Amino acid sequence: MLTAKGTISVEPHKGRIVLDVSPDFVKLYYWFITTHYWIRMGTPMHGSHITIFSQKHHAKVNWGKAMWYDKQEVEFEYDPYLIEGGYRKGFLMYYLRVFSSEIDQMKKKLGIVDGENYRGLHLTVANSKGNNIYPSWPKMIEIK
Repeated sequence: MLTAKGTISVEPHKGRIVLDVSPDFVKLYYWFITTHYWIRMGTPMHGSHITIFSQKHHAKVNWGKAMWYDKQEVEFEYDPYLIEGGYRKGFLMYYLRVFSSEIDQMKKKLGIVDGENYRGLHLTVANSKGNNIYPSWPKMIEIK
């Protein structure tokens, strides 16, 4: 496990709470995907982040208490090995598993209950939502 830090962003108008992390996570791991698998995919629409609360996956949150966490720095651990998934949802995705006792405690204090489709803390690196997956073949050398 490796350790990194991020900044909590509480966005009631968007119905989400995320941990914003360095864009270098997505850049580095996306580079691994394109050079190893020779494919290009979409990157996270909202930048490099770890979702803490989303209306799609969670039932409720106390927004009043949540604002206290806005802009706080949080440490997290992540597994550096990319995981391939998304098949049951009808697309391909690559992500990193994330662990944080600070985030777990925060979710408990805010009354956030994970829905049945929520798969745990993770950092999405790339996905094929919207069928945006393209071959990225290396330049071929012409043999004469």
